[in-house]
Amino acid sequence: MAKALFIFAVLLLAAAATIDAGVSPAPAPAPKPGVVLPKVPATKSALVKVLILNKSSKDLVIKVKELGPKAKAIVAKADKWTGVGEFKVSLTLNHILHLTVSVKNEKNMLVTKELALNLFNRVKRDLEGKKFVVLKAVEDRKKLANGKVKKFLSIWLDAKIVLSINLSV
Repeated sequence: MAKALFIFAVLLLAAAATIDAGVSPAPAPAPKPGVVLPKVPATKSALVKVLILNKSSKDLVIKVKELGPKAKAIVAKADKWTGVGEFKVSLTLNHILHLTVSVKNEKNMLVTKELALNLFNRVKRDLEGKKFVVLKAVEDRKKLANGKVKKFLSIWLDAKIVLSINLSV
């Protein structure tokens, strides 16, 4: 017990000594010299339109969350091009555009998922004028080891899948 009290007292004195000495925590590391973050004024904005090519056999319902309560649901019909909005956004460094995508699964139940798109990554430094984000919806099938087939809807942006919705139940 005496040893524990002695160790506690020594630690307490050491902590007090470092506080009195004015020892501060280590400084933050300097940024890497090759990385230059762009300076984006808050006043820059652009008109954004989302274009969807629906190559699946199911209709999609899309809403833009940034429009708030006045957002209308847009139905992207099968095998058709559909445009969502033309709405004004402020392109700050981390501006994310949120889309709600809904589709009916095999049991005719509505499945809803949210898709987040970083607009700054899409337009880089070209921050003015009209911007288009082109999405492609494709219905895919994957054969499982037990012989069953799993269906899902993939939404592509350029050459990568940004959202996948399971249609099998």
